[in-house]
Amino acid sequence: MKAAVLCTGMFLAVLTGSVYSSEEGGEWKEVERFIEWDLEKDPLQVKTDSEAGSEDVISVMFYLAEEMDIYNYESIGYFTITFDDPLPELFVSDCDAEFEEESSAVLSERDKTWTFSKSRTDLTIQCNGEKVANINFGIDKECWAMWSQDVAKIWFWAGGDSDDDTATDGYKKPDDQEWTDVEKFIEWDLEEDSLQVKTDSEAGSAEIMTIMFYTAEHEDRSDFASIGYVSVKFSDVLEYHVHHCTNDDYDYEEFQNAPPHEPNKIWTISKSSTDLSIDCNGVRVLDLNFASAVGSKCSDKWSQDVAKMWFWMEDDSEQDTASDAYRKLQKIEGEGGDEGDDCEKTRTCYSDAKSLVAFLVPVSLLTQLF
Repeated sequence: MKAAVLCTGMFLAVLTGSVYSSEEGGEWKEVERFIEWDLEKDPLQVKTDSEAGSEDVISVMFYLAEEMDIYNYESIGYFTITFDDPLPELFVSDCDAEFEEESSAVLSERDKTWTFSKSRTDLTIQCNGEKVANINFGIDKECWAMWSQDVAKIWFWAGGDSDDDTATDGYKKPDDQEWTDVEKFIEWDLEEDSLQVKTDSEAGSAEIMTIMFYTAEHEDRSDFASIGYVSVKFSDVLEYHVHHCTNDDYDYEEFQNAPPHEPNKIWTISKSSTDLSIDCNGVRVLDLNFASAVGSKCSDKWSQDVAKMWFWMEDDSEQDTASDAYRKLQKIEGEGGDEGDDCEKTRTCYSDAKSLVAFLVPVSLLTQLF
């Protein structure tokens, strides 16, 4: 088996001058569900430039170390700052909270750096270096029960509701020089760069991998109306759904070819203006032609160019619980071939090489190679 794989790779390299490998890729980037943050040790700074009356919101959730459900409001709690007119409004879950009256001048400034500091007894908020609120947890029994706990991680809320964080432009620790962007989308040209996703979910676990794809101009990541999503459900028999294409409902169906049985999987999603393919550990499990798909909107939606994506984190049945990390599919350059002869997609490399090798290799050997 190893010899067959090696021989296949050699033919690909010789015949195309370059190959794409499911084994080789760029560095893996972890799918971010939480941001590790010890708030008692490191105050959180947030940068905004929202105008009064914009109704933009800073919305930050706080969690215990052992919390694994990103949508659990009752881990520790959350706060929001809503940019009302004339001044922002503060809300802290389970606590009585409001901005101090004498802070109106600094709260009226447009460009703001907020600093949130927490001890076991208090939450203090500064705006552009001035204290604008202090919440003492001991005043209220419910407030104390929740907020006296140690914060270990945070998340900028993106639950597809009115409390979604729309104001935060960046965050950092006070001593850091560089701001970190809040990742609302992942920029990704799927026509240019095939996407690889790593999972270790067991068949029958009911975990789901769900990836949304958007056009460049789309700004609402909670809106299904841009292009659509690809979802894999780890049922007893692994199933998939391609939004707008598989069917006009939300039913899952079995892959054209069964994915390998081992739990550690690398999924490769490739797309052109006419087709989408999925490979699992080097095995082609789905070839989907948009024009011939069952779904009535498939070609209209999926013929559009993908510019960004997001691992679906909404609190619903399609929430991504399986994706561990992602990366671009690595193109391995060979020494043969002229410039411009590179395969555009994994499926192109595979099919072109297979066709050419057919002229050179006996049929009996081809069955071992492919």
